[in-house]
Amino acid sequence: MPQKAVQGQALADFLVDQPIPNKWELNDDLRGEEVLVIDILSPWEMYFNGTTRQDGARAGVILVSLEKRILPYSFALT
Repeated sequence: MPQKAVQGQALADFLVDQPIPNKWELNDDLRGEEVLVIDILSPWEMYFNGTTRQDGARAGVILVSLEKRILPYSFALT
């Protein structure tokens, strides 16, 4: 599958999972000015560890949120 098709499908899947609520309304009151506001947040941290054994491989991932919450994940690779 071409990379562009995979990227397009990932974007389509994201938009389906994040619908815009019906009660949202567009606002045209910008008086012809360009308005752009961006809040720059520090990035999340990610730590990765992989191990290999005779019975298979395992991977561990630890995500650290902006509030310093630790989210550990572990899974087997087959």
